[in-house]
Amino acid sequence: MTAPAAEATALLTLAGMYALMTDAQRAGEACPWCNETITAETGIDLGERHLPHAATIHPFACRSCVATRAREDYALHCRTCVRCHYREECTPRLLLRRLALETRR
Repeated sequence: MTAPAAEATALLTLAGMYALMTDAQRAGEACPWCNETITAETGIDLGERHLPHAATIHPFACRSCVATRAREDYALHCRTCVRCHYREECTPRLLLRRLALETRR
């Protein structure tokens, strides 16, 4: 199994969650959404995230939550993106769709 594209996982929304995350979630030892314990081998790398007025974190997430979040972010993106509205080529839309398909069970 190949890892999802880093460009796609970087698009997943974590906004507003930083203050609620545990130390394990910030360290990449637990999923930021469901708090399931994970390792670098079992989790999906979400890439480095720079927190405003704070440090940098490197979260990992469980496959199930990545699939759910990718589908939700894809749907939101398609409703709010001008390029998608006019059916133009849109890289974020393609990346989120690919991520949702790659992580589904």
